[in-house]
Amino acid sequence: GGANNAFLTGPIKIPSGVTLWVDKGVTLFGTRDPKVYGSASSLISVTGTGSGIVGDGVIDGLGGEPNIGGTQSWWDQNAGSSGNSPALIQVSGASQFTLYRIHLQNSPKFHVKLSASGFVVWGVTIKTPSRSTNSAGTALTYTNAHNTDGIDPGESASNGTIVCSSISVGDDQIAIKGSSSTGLTNLTIAHNHFGAGHGMSIGSEFTGGVSGVKVYDLSIDNMGTGTSGG
Repeated sequence: GGANNAFLTGPIKIPSGVTLWVDKGVTLFGTRDPKVYGSASSLISVTGTGSGIVGDGVIDGLGGEPNIGGTQSWWDQNAGSSGNSPALIQVSGASQFTLYRIHLQNSPKFHVKLSASGFVVWGVTIKTPSRSTNSAGTALTYTNAHNTDGIDPGESASNGTIVCSSISVGDDQIAIKGSSSTGLTNLTIAHNHFGAGHGMSIGSEFTGGVSGVKVYDLSIDNMGTGTSGG
């Protein structure tokens, strides 16, 4: 409580039936030390049934900050040959997943990689970069926040909704993609507001096909241009 409103963490695993709640006024920061990540491909990994990430607080991946032990940020690495940066949230092999009202920002790479059968993303705010400069005084803009997709349904995602959310990032706001032979089906993407970024995309990374996707009522301003890198 009070001024003690921030936590610093390495990779977190959320199993079946567990919900991570980040309360209003609280920020959960991801470590800037690549060694702490080890082989983990995301700050938060979600598996199983009935899990969620909710609350009015913030999850900040510090993607634009210099990493410990070096001078480059995760975003700098994404633009070069060493771009093996982790996602902020990776949902894989899950079902009945909920992402509600949380604020996500400054992911090292993709904000949400979403593979779940039955999911709801509702009232989420994604804003990257969230500040104009980093702690070293380097200017941060959406054009140097490389490969910071907002939400990427993929790998057999099905029966899900992404609604009433606000997304401003350095790459695609929402990108439907995946290499699963099962494909993606029955997704509704509606009533979302897009700021900076490359927009709503389908592909180019899928082999199993896409069906039953409904996209409507997306408002867009300050949209970036160029080719998606992620």
